[in-house]
Amino acid sequence: MVMFYWLKKTGAFAKGLGITLGHVFMSPKTISYPEKRRSSYCGVHGTPRLTQDDRGKERCVACCLCALVCPANSISIEAGEREDQAKYPRRFEIDLCRCIVCGYCVEACPKGALCMSSEFDVADYHREDLLYDKNQLLTKK
Repeated sequence: MVMFYWLKKTGAFAKGLGITLGHVFMSPKTISYPEKRRSSYCGVHGTPRLTQDDRGKERCVACCLCALVCPANSISIEAGEREDQAKYPRRFEIDLCRCIVCGYCVEACPKGALCMSSEFDVADYHREDLLYDKNQLLTKK
């Protein structure tokens, strides 16, 4: 009885040791984070971005629905008016320190002016660098 118990335990130990040794000689799956970064992951929300129409103008009409629905109050918009009486955002800012990447702003936009990009790694050393204005939101992909 004791011999059977010892063989059972030794078999499990040998199996576990074999799995461990098999993983020791595999190539590492980790990356050096600051030097190498993953570009994107499939199915992951990135940061919000402004989109443009075919003529290169932003689609946003400064209705402020995105700022209204944002649970973190990270979006601020100041509306302006063009010569043809069309509204546009004179100032459009997203504070990525506060943004929780929920996507409510994209769902609330009636013109499809906002989209979620694939950029998810926006870490920075200074808080003011994470306050994106309209030009930064239009140029980033």
